[in-house]
Amino acid sequence: MFATVGVLGGLAALTYSQSDLEMTKSGLLANTRLCTLLQGQEVAECQFQDKNLAKALEKIEVGIKEIEKKYPGYKRPVIKSGLRKMRYYIEFPIVGKNIDAFSLILGTEGQIQKVKETQRGKILSTDSFQNGDNVSYLIDYQVASSTAMGGNSKGSVYIRGIRDADKKYDSFKFILEKSVDFNDLDSDIIIKALEESCRMDPPEPPKEKTNAKRFSARRDSKSGQKDQGGNKDNSEGMTE
Repeated sequence: MFATVGVLGGLAALTYSQSDLEMTKSGLLANTRLCTLLQGQEVAECQFQDKNLAKALEKIEVGIKEIEKKYPGYKRPVIKSGLRKMRYYIEFPIVGKNIDAFSLILGTEGQIQKVKETQRGKILSTDSFQNGDNVSYLIDYQVASSTAMGGNSKGSVYIRGIRDADKKYDSFKFILEKSVDFNDLDSDIIIKALEESCRMDPPEPPKEKTNAKRFSARRDSKSGQKDQGGNKDNSEGMTE
């Protein structure tokens, strides 16, 4: 029995046997995926969009607008999407102070478990890898397919990046991949991660504009001349 798995960070798909499947259960192959991801090797990808991806991005856009209302001054990150090997991907950077990547991955787990009964959300495997300040987390999951009646659609969530030991700026990338189509859960995972990362490092609210009167030298000069003329007339009247 053989299965083909797209490895994020590799240059080609890996074909492995039943013995390798047993290794996956023990987390060894999952660690290999995280190690590759941690090294920052990129895979062939292309900008692509179909109705499945477009619908997911539309829902994410609605969620971002809600975040902007809730957090004035929020600067939306650049969200990239397309095809990476044979999977859809949606990703965005997270840069800021006190970014708790582990908390973000726990939040993702919670969202998947929340739709266990309604959308057949299920966590298939989790893993993590750390090398100094570099850290990666992985969740493989499945949820009800939005196009195949009764079927499931598998996906993965990665968080990788650098945790700053000096507590200045942490830098991570949040990546969601799907193999077939998108469920509402997938968009909700992205929206929740965007909002949580914003809450961890909230933006400074925009400064209120002041309606201060503008100084006009010409107008003030005329006003001064008028006052001087008035004062002169008054003094002459007093002399008489």
